[in-house]
Amino acid sequence: MAVYTATGSTDVNVTRKTYGWNSVIAYPRMPEVGGTVNGEPFNVPRGADTMVIHFPDLAGAGTVSLQSLNPSIAADGTETWSTIRVIATDAAGAVIVATPAPITGLVDALGAVVFYKSEFGSGVLRIVSTVDQSAAPVNISVVFGF
Repeated sequence: MAVYTATGSTDVNVTRKTYGWNSVIAYPRMPEVGGTVNGEPFNVPRGADTMVIHFPDLAGAGTVSLQSLNPSIAADGTETWSTIRVIATDAAGAVIVATPAPITGLVDALGAVVFYKSEFGSGVLRIVSTVDQSAAPVNISVVFGF
């Protein structure tokens, strides 16, 4: 693990560790550019066995859904998205419970939700909120393990 001094810092004691992630990390924006509730779509890397979504606090209480894109496109060009999992958020927008619970049942205090391959499959995914997120867009960290 390397340690480096923060760029632009005048204090040589300001350092940050850099880690060698043995994974692929996606940072889909919530909401997508020009959107209000739909997050940016992201691809599941080939061979991914696990997926951990690290949710930042979102805007307000509601639910967040993990959705998968159906590869069939309607004649009018309409995309079809299917909900894989619904995740509840509290009044502050913090993840509180995944329903139905992922196989691991893990939702930690930081809002990390663990999924196994059987729960997310392959293809293209997106995260959708029931609450408008356009006032405070965030990037969501999605870590795929192999």
